[in-house]
Amino acid sequence: MQALPVLSGIPSIFIINTIGLRSSIWLGGLMNAVGSIGKAVSTLQIFKSLAFTNSVIGDVVIALAKPFICFIPTYISSVWFPTHERPIATALGSLSYLIGIIFTKIFLWSPTHPDTRTADITKLNNIWCGMSVASFLIALVAVRSSRPPTPPSDTGSAVVPLSIKSIIKSFLNKSLSTVSVCVACQLAFFIYLVIDLELILCLGQYDWNTNLHALLGFLISGITASCSAGILVAKNKDIGHVRKLLIGAMCILICFLPLTVQTKNFPVGIITCCTLIGLVGFPAFTLGLHLSDECSYTFLPEYASMGVILLLSQVFVLLYRGIFEGLSRPLLYPVDKTCPINALVYKPYDLTNPFMCIAGLQVVASMLFIAFFEADLKRSRIEMVARLQRILNIGRSIEI
Repeated sequence: MQALPVLSGIPSIFIINTIGLRSSIWLGGLMNAVGSIGKAVSTLQIFKSLAFTNSVIGDVVIALAKPFICFIPTYISSVWFPTHERPIATALGSLSYLIGIIFTKIFLWSPTHPDTRTADITKLNNIWCGMSVASFLIALVAVRSSRPPTPPSDTGSAVVPLSIKSIIKSFLNKSLSTVSVCVACQLAFFIYLVIDLELILCLGQYDWNTNLHALLGFLISGITASCSAGILVAKNKDIGHVRKLLIGAMCILICFLPLTVQTKNFPVGIITCCTLIGLVGFPAFTLGLHLSDECSYTFLPEYASMGVILLLSQVFVLLYRGIFEGLSRPLLYPVDKTCPINALVYKPYDLTNPFMCIAGLQVVASMLFIAFFEADLKRSRIEMVARLQRILNIGRSIEI
């Protein structure tokens, strides 16, 4: 299912370009609601003979809806928000994907009854079904237009053409390809960290509460720091260099994380390290999305640049999963029976080697960004020229 959004991503970009923002939100919400209903029906055992079929169909429909839901936040922020608010809107929309994964991890496992996975999945599917259907109904009522009556910025009403050539050009453009690969690798690392941290900590004899506090620290510090990214853009700071500093700090913390995980009886160090990774990593991710929009403005729509990043992140997730499976080694000691090990997904393996390899790949991608990225703020330059032209026109009208 992880490969399906990669295959449907490019067609989804062209569908969004054809039907517009409002219809794309409705279509993504509808598919997500239908898929969630299928998942809920499968766990409720309403049609027992079709339970597996309903679950698979639900997964497929949700995977097809994923590009619409994940590509659109930058589209909304670009069309509906002024320049200084755009990064905050992008952050809140784009990070909802990670928030959903963390929400799932928190609800899926009970700290007192770790063996109640089936009941928790049923409850979780019911919650997601209700939220998905409610979100779709709210979108039907609330989303009435693709664009605001008055453009929030000088480029808010501009239409950038989309074609296969423009997507190919995005991979050939040095600035855009560098920031896209770095941000995609960073997002994939966040996904891996959120999904597998619980198992890694449990194999290190840490309890469920350590994982919970680490995820909450990672999430809360990250969202708080991401919202501050809008202040940097509003004050016209050199966000390219700021992001390089944030990425460098995140690389150092990522190198420390495997050491803290391997240390026995040191939960404070793990929680602190995860909190700091969120503190510097989330705003770096947000500024990366903003830079990709800036670098691609003249030849690629904002939702397409976001789509390229998310497609690359899915490729990295698949790569990380291959590393996870290939470098894991069987444990030489028995595993605590309370560890959340699902026989269909996990085996009692030592995850130290894949974890360190994946962290190393993130460091390499970050170093490539620091070394080769050159800021090319096309959109900001166009908006600045438009503002200056407007000021000159006002001055001329006063003189007349």
